[in-house]
Amino acid sequence: ASRMNAHLVLVGPETSATYAAELRSFIQDAGLESSVTLIPGLSAAAVVDAYHAGDVFVLPSRHEPFGIAALEAWAAGLPVIASNVGGLAMLIKHGVNGLSIVPHESQAHLGLAAAIEVLANEPAQRLLLGEAGRVEARTRYSWQAIHHQTEAAYERAEDFANICYGK
Repeated sequence: ASRMNAHLVLVGPETSATYAAELRSFIQDAGLESSVTLIPGLSAAAVVDAYHAGDVFVLPSRHEPFGIAALEAWAAGLPVIASNVGGLAMLIKHGVNGLSIVPHESQAHLGLAAAIEVLANEPAQRLLLGEAGRVEARTRYSWQAIHHQTEAAYERAEDFANICYGK
């Protein structure tokens, strides 16, 4: 992929001092200091602002139990590029509400770069995926939707119990 005029912002707590030092060293060695910003943590309000300030949200996890950060990005209307692992594999429908990448391939970085380049070069696709994700987050993962899903699960459990125990 070609080198884009982009700025990468990495937000999140530093859970490994060694890894954080390696990352900073890599950024410096690659001459990317003006293209990468590291923010080791933000308040909840500032995180919301960060989502709204972005153009694309990327979550290239090798392991992700659910993917709440993808839902947060969707709620802000951001298109999401995410690994097809764990819960993310169930959330992201490639080309419909986001773009999926395979993180375990030897050339995974090329797939990630290609996905970013697609969204950088196709603003209509970026808007379409961002809106599809926003709708997904609001219709399937709002508190009201979660309430209805939970209530339906309890009703199914009651129906099953009634069948099993003859009530």
